[in-house]
Amino acid sequence: MSDLFGFKNNKDLEKHADIDGYSSFNQMGSEWHEEPEGGFSLKRLITNKRVSFIFMVFALGILLLIGKLFYLQILNGDKYESIAEENRIRIQEIKPNRGLIFDKNGEQLVENLPDFYLSVVAAELPGEEEFIAILEKIEQIFSIETSRKIAKIYKEGMIYHKVKVVEEHVDIDKVVLFKIQCSDCPGIYIKDRSKRHYLSNNIFSHSLGYLGLVSQKDLDQYGNKYSFDDYLGKSGLEIYYENYLQGEKGHRKVEVDSRGKEHQVINSQLAETGDSLKLTLDFELQKKMYETVEAKLATLETNRAVAIAMNPQNGEILGMVSYPGYDNNLYVQGISSEDYKELIEDPDKPMFFRAISGEYPPGSTIKPLMALAALEEGIITEWTQFNSVGGLEIGKWYFPDWMAGGHGITNVKKAIADSVNTFFYYIGGGYEEFEGLGVAKITNYLRDFGLGKISGIDLYGERAGFLPSKSWKEEVKGERWYVGDTYHLSIGQGDILVTPLQVANFTATIANGGTIYEPRLVDKIIDPNTNHEDELENIVVRQIAIDKKHIKTVQAGMRDTVIYGSGVSMSVLPVEIAGKTGTAQAGGEKENHAWFTGYAPYDNPEIVITILVENGGSGDKIAVPIAKEVFGWYFENKEEKES
Repeated sequence: MSDLFGFKNNKDLEKHADIDGYSSFNQMGSEWHEEPEGGFSLKRLITNKRVSFIFMVFALGILLLIGKLFYLQILNGDKYESIAEENRIRIQEIKPNRGLIFDKNGEQLVENLPDFYLSVVAAELPGEEEFIAILEKIEQIFSIETSRKIAKIYKEGMIYHKVKVVEEHVDIDKVVLFKIQCSDCPGIYIKDRSKRHYLSNNIFSHSLGYLGLVSQKDLDQYGNKYSFDDYLGKSGLEIYYENYLQGEKGHRKVEVDSRGKEHQVINSQLAETGDSLKLTLDFELQKKMYETVEAKLATLETNRAVAIAMNPQNGEILGMVSYPGYDNNLYVQGISSEDYKELIEDPDKPMFFRAISGEYPPGSTIKPLMALAALEEGIITEWTQFNSVGGLEIGKWYFPDWMAGGHGITNVKKAIADSVNTFFYYIGGGYEEFEGLGVAKITNYLRDFGLGKISGIDLYGERAGFLPSKSWKEEVKGERWYVGDTYHLSIGQGDILVTPLQVANFTATIANGGTIYEPRLVDKIIDPNTNHEDELENIVVRQIAIDKKHIKTVQAGMRDTVIYGSGVSMSVLPVEIAGKTGTAQAGGEKENHAWFTGYAPYDNPEIVITILVENGGSGDKIAVPIAKEVFGWYFENKEEKES
C-alpha cells in the first residue's frame, strides 16, 4: 500500500516516520487519526458510535439479503422454479386426429390429411445479429411477408414459451428446405398436424359445417383445452359434436438446451383420436336431392331452395339440402378475403342454412293442421260441407279462393286435396252463423305440432318461426285483430312464419299417426379404438292428443291430393304418396314461394319429403316435380338394393 501514498519502499516509510510531528503511521483504511500529542491517530476516529453505525448498516444489509432470499425461495420458490424448469423442460403438445364422419351406409364424408405449419416461440429467439441471419433464410424459403411477421413477434419481445402460428398449410417442398437450411434456427419450428378435407363438395356443406383456427373468444370459452394453433368446429355437426370429434391431446416432455434444441425425451403420452360419427343422412339420397333441385332451379329465375327427407317413424333426417351450398374446404385452407367477400355479398346467401334458419309463410301446407284442429274441436265432421263460390265477402273486403268461381260443394278431404281456401276461411274465422276456431285455438294447435318453437335438432342456429296473436298485433302494430287476420292465418298467410324443418316434422307427425320426434342427423358415436358404437336414442317430444280417426281423415285428404288434387302429377309413380302443395305469397312484387310436403308409402310411411323453392312460383308446378323425381328415385333405388 506504500505506493498509494508515494512511498516506494520501507526505507522511505522509516525516513518520513517523524516528519512534521507525525509520531506514528497507521493505515486502517483511507483516514489518518491525530495522536493526543497533536499528531493524528486512527484509533481516536474509530469511536463506539461509528462502530455501532457501521454494524447497523452491515446488519441491515444482511437482513435485506435474507428477506430477498425468503421472497425468492419461500414465497415465490415454486414460481421461479417453474420458470427455471420451463427454460430447461418443454411440454410439447401432440395433436389428436379428429374423428371421421360417415353417412348411414358407411360412406366416408370427411378425411384427415397431413398438414404442416410454421410457428415461433418468441422466448427462444436468439440475439439480434443471429436473428437477422435467420430472417434472411426464412425470406429465401418462404417470403418477405413471412419474415416480417416473425420480425414483428421478435419486436414485441414476448418472453413466454407460447406457440405463435406464422404460416398455415406449408408445402412439403418448403418443409424440406426448412429442415435443410434452418434445422438449427432457435425459436422457429415447422410442426405437423392433420387437416380436414370434405369429400362431398357442396352437397353436405351446411350440415357438416367446417373447422377454423381457435380464436380468443374460443379460448375464453373453453379455457386451457385449446391452443392458438388448434382447429375446432365452427358450424354444422363439426361444432355441435366438437367434444366427441376433437379427441384428447397427448404430450411429450423434452429436455432442451439454451437454444431450444431437444436433447432427450423425458416421457410422453400419445394423443387419443376423436370419436367418429355415423349419420342418419344418406349420401346417395342427398346427392340426388341436391342435383334435382339444382336442375330445376336452372330453369327458373331463382337460385334458392330447400329439400328435406325424414324418416317419420323416428325423426331421423335422411337428407337435408340447403341450396345453394358452398365449399367448406375454403375455410379449412384459410379462406381468402376475396372468397369470403364473395360468399358474404352473394345475393343468394350460400352460407345461410335455409332448412333450419329460413322462416317463410307456409301457405297451404298448414291446411292439414287446420283440418285436424277443426275435427278435434267438433266444429266439423268428416262429412261437413261448404259451398265454394270463389271466396267470401266481409263488408268491403273480399277473401278469394285460388280458383275463379270456386270449387263447389266441398268437404274436408276435398278441401285438402284441392286446397280450397273458402273451406279453411270457414273453419278458421267462421262466416255468418258458422263459428270458426278463432286465432287462440288455431295457434294452440299449431304450437302442439311444433310451430313457434325450435325442434331440438342436433344443429346450432335453428329458428323458431312465428305465430301471431291478438295481443302481439295490438302491441307491435297498434291495431286490433280482425277476422281477415284469422282468414289469412287459416291458409298459412299473413304474419305466420315456419321453417322448412318444422313443415317436414309436422308432416311426419301426421304420417306416423300423431307422434312428434326430435329430429336428428347423428345415429351413432363410434370409439375408433374399440369400435364400440353408442346408438343415440329416438326422442319422443310428445304424443298429439287428437283422435286417431281424425288423423286418418286428414291422411285420406292428403292421399287425395295425389290421386286427383294439386299433386296429381305424382300419381303415375308405382308407390302411393300422400301430400300437400302450397303457394305462399312472399310480399311486394316478389314471386310466390313454392311448397310441397308429403310422405310414402301411404299405408306404411317410411319417408317424408319437403320441398321449398324461394320465389319459385306455384307449388304444384315447381315443388311437386322435384318431390316426384326424388320419390321415384328413392323407391326405385330401394327396390334395386333389395333385389
